[in-house]
Amino acid sequence: DPWGQVGTSSAIVSSDAPSLSFSATPTGSGRQVHVSGHVADDEGGLGVSFSGVIGGSVTTDSQGNFEFYTDASSLGQADGTVTDAWGQVSNSSATVSSSTPALSFCATPTGSGRRVQVSGHVEDDEHGLGVSFSGVIGGSITVDAQGNFAFETDASALGEVTGSVTDAWGQVGNSSTTVSSSTPSLSFSATPTGNGRQVHVTGQVTDDEGGLGVSFSGVFSNSITVDAQGNFAFDIDASSLGQVSGSVTDAWGQNGTSSATVDETAPTVTIAICQTGNGREICVTGSVDGRGMAGRSISLSGVASGTGTINADGTYSITVIASSLGQVSASVTNAWDQAGSASGDIYNEAPQVTSVNVGYSSNDVFFDGTVQDEAALSAVVNYEYFATGSTSVINQNEFYLVTPQGVPGIHVIVFTVVDVWGVSSDPFEVYFDI
Repeated sequence: DPWGQVGTSSAIVSSDAPSLSFSATPTGSGRQVHVSGHVADDEGGLGVSFSGVIGGSVTTDSQGNFEFYTDASSLGQADGTVTDAWGQVSNSSATVSSSTPALSFCATPTGSGRRVQVSGHVEDDEHGLGVSFSGVIGGSITVDAQGNFAFETDASALGEVTGSVTDAWGQVGNSSTTVSSSTPSLSFSATPTGNGRQVHVTGQVTDDEGGLGVSFSGVFSNSITVDAQGNFAFDIDASSLGQVSGSVTDAWGQNGTSSATVDETAPTVTIAICQTGNGREICVTGSVDGRGMAGRSISLSGVASGTGTINADGTYSITVIASSLGQVSASVTNAWDQAGSASGDIYNEAPQVTSVNVGYSSNDVFFDGTVQDEAALSAVVNYEYFATGSTSVINQNEFYLVTPQGVPGIHVIVFTVVDVWGVSSDPFEVYFDI
């Protein structure tokens, strides 16, 4: 002051050190990262410099904020440094990180040869990554903007396929799947048609692939291609009854087999025998039950021989001459040489003299009578009076005899009838008075 007295004081010029914070986030476009942050300081427009996996520098705005895009050399730590006008320094760091890409996919046979449909997805921040494949399929593909991919290719075999995807940071995601296909399943039947040894074969192949070939061996041989639904049918002649095996192989070399039996029931025969009334002629009738028997031959054996043809309705009728009374057999075979037969006896009743009438003339005695027999016209009527003799049957079942009267008195004449088989009737006695 004016007196010369001195008053003193002091003050400190001070400023808070700037405070830096920031982040560095991959954008999903290559190794580009988005860097944004803030510097808390009284002074605006400070410069921030970076080192580590990113470099460069940026000037904050008047509020201390900053933002920019740059490429990182790799994943890892980025360091930031800011220095204010007073030379005060603030450091901060951030980590550039990215999840490893996650790959998932499947490889499914299309049913066309060894063609497979490959589809999958890559989960990653980055789009448009490339996926490469090895194992039973090869090749590579680029995923779309959503990380999806799909394509078709041929596989070398069934088995494992591995996929690999590498992002811009060199991180690798692997996955694997199995190309698999069910073994084809074959089923079929082989049924005789009744036309010789022809069989009708029908069946199905169950498989992802259509148009497979099926081969057959055994009692018949053939090969056929199934339709789009796996079905097949054909007619073929078999060498005999028995087993047939079928085999189908898919595009992957997997084999499916099955077998069936060509089987047939032996024919059955019925028989009935009657006399026609014409000597020893008999009519043999009946039926044959069996597939494909119409038009085939039927043979007779025993006391009568002959052949006939089976009608469309399975019946038959054969007229033959028998050598004697006895058994007759009818035999058939089908196209498979299976035999069927039936036997029957010729039915015959002993003949009978049923009636005799007596008449007289001045010198003769007349007899007219009737007989009963299956073949009466072929029978012979014998008689015993003063002598023995015979006469024939006429008019279906009648006979006549004229003989001298002889001496007066009661007389008896005995008639017997013998049929075509040599069977004789009981004696028929007629008493008459002269």
